[in-house]
Amino acid sequence: MSRLHKHFNKTSKPYREHADSTFTHLGEEYYLNPLLALTEDRAIQQVDVKDLRWVLDYDTSKPDRKAAADSSVPVLVVKEPQHKEQALTVVDGLHRLAKAIDEGKTHIPARFITSSELQRASVE
Repeated sequence: MSRLHKHFNKTSKPYREHADSTFTHLGEEYYLNPLLALTEDRAIQQVDVKDLRWVLDYDTSKPDRKAAADSSVPVLVVKEPQHKEQALTVVDGLHRLAKAIDEGKTHIPARFITSSELQRASVE
């Protein structure tokens, strides 16, 4: 187990947003916290920021939130092979990604969810 994995799984309070936090992905709205809870014990993987950078072309990070972001906290990523060029999508962590890029980092910690897990968090 990596030092980073131990840090986030054993010594830190699990990362959560506000109780009613949602996000929109491909026009659908999803609850965030169930996905964070689902992934809190999953391995953290280092993802090349080049594979995620495209997300910033479609959403703008707020300067104050980016300044406060901790790029060492894992982002939440869904892999969608049907979107060839953009197969990896950040569903939580836009400001952490933007900050990591500003800091010159080439990789960012991430936890992955599946498309079916994402669907189960849908706001009906």
